Amino acid sequence: MKEIKVNIPENSKTVTVKIDGENIITEFEPKEKEWNPQDGDFVTDELGGTVAIYADTNFVGGIVTYAGYLGNNLTTVRKSGWGMTMSYRPATEEEKRQLIDRLAKEGLRWNAEEKKLEPLPRWRAEKYGDYYSIYSNGCVIIEKEEYCEFDTIRYNLGNYFKTKEAAERVAEQIRDIFKNSKAE
Repeated sequence: MKEIKVNIPENSKTVTVKIDGENIITEFEPKEKEWNPQDGDFVTDELGGTVAIYADTNFVGGIVTYAGYLGNNLTTVRKSGWGMTMSYRPATEEEKRQLIDRLAKEGLRWNAEEKKLEPLPRWRAEKYGDYYSIYSNGCVIIEKEEYCEFDTIRYNLGNYFKTKEAAERVAEQIRDIFKNSKAE
């Protein structure tokens, strides 16, 4: 009996040895590369129901995230409880887009450089562009942005709207507050 020694590469999952007459054929199937999520990676669980931004793994192997969602529930605080890190995989581009869109609806964005969630910058009209404001009588008026003191005061106060409809919604809320006020 002939003894043949075969060196198996470390990165091999399986080795097949075939003897074809006088020839010995070895085939190596590489191991799947083990994935270890990094701080800030977008991840999803194996079922594809949870999409999150990975922060860490806790002492029992549970995933800790900066933000994530499951169904309609968006969580934007550093959180554990989405399951075990080992049951996650890298998120697809579509899954990443879904989480980014959900964050945007909440007025947030992911800052990958600083590894944190931050508010989206608020819209402000370009110079001489139009914006809407609520006048002291509760009516919505259109204004021209001149970057003057009054424009900046309205902007900083939040009395500054891109659309008339958005301003009208807030004006209605303000009118309701005044109507129901018990102030003397």
